[in-house]
Amino acid sequence: MISAEDEMINLEMINVLKSEEINSEKKNIEEKNIEEKNIEEININENVQKNQNKQKIQISEKDLTIAKLYWYSEYKFQEVDSAIQPFLGEALMAYKHGQKGWLRRARRALFYSINYVAERSGKNRKTYSDYELGEEKGTISLNKLSEAAEALDCELVYAIRPKNRQIFSEMIWNQILPLALENPRLIRCDKKRLGCGLGAIGKKIMRNAKTRLENHWSHRRNVKFKDL
Repeated sequence: MISAEDEMINLEMINVLKSEEINSEKKNIEEKNIEEKNIEEININENVQKNQNKQKIQISEKDLTIAKLYWYSEYKFQEVDSAIQPFLGEALMAYKHGQKGWLRRARRALFYSINYVAERSGKNRKTYSDYELGEEKGTISLNKLSEAAEALDCELVYAIRPKNRQIFSEMIWNQILPLALENPRLIRCDKKRLGCGLGAIGKKIMRNAKTRLENHWSHRRNVKFKDL
C-alpha cells in the first residue's frame, strides 16, 4: 500500500515533468517564431535591396547597347549568328510535315519530266519518284534531297532557326540581362562606364556553373562550335 508521503512525492514528480514539458514546448514555439522572423527579415532585406537597385540605377538604351556588345565579344558562336541571319525574314516559311514537296514543284515549274530528271540523276524513274514522295512524307535524307535538287540544276537550302526569328545570341542575352540588372555589383559600377560594367557582369553570369545548370546550357562553355 502506497503511503501518503509516497503519493506526495509522485505528485511532485508528475508536476515537475509537466512543467518541463510545458517549458520545452514554449521554448520550441519561441525558437520557431524567431526562425520565421529571421526568414521574413531576410526576404524583406532582399526585396529592399532589389528595389534599391532599381531605384538607384537608371540604365539608358546606350548603356544597354554597350553592355550587349561588351558581352557579345565573349560569345563563341558569332559565326552561327551570321549564318542564320539570311533565314530570319518573314517570307521564309518553316517546314511543315505533309506540305507540298519542292522537288515536285520545282520539276514541274521547270517543265521537266520525271524520266528526264531521273536520267540526269543516274536513277530510274521509280527511284526518283520515291525521292519526291519521300520529301512530302518527310522520310528522305538531306543527302538524297540535295542530290535530287542537283539533277534539277537547283540546290538545297537548309537551316534551323529560332521560332521567334531572333539570332541565337539574342536569346541567350535575353536570359542573362535580367540577372545582370539585379546583380548587386552593378551599384558599385562607375556610372560613366555602366554599359561596360553591365556587360562584364553578363560575362560572369554566362560563365557561372550554377546559371549554366539552371538554363540547361552545356558546361563546356569555352569550346568552339566544331568541338561540341
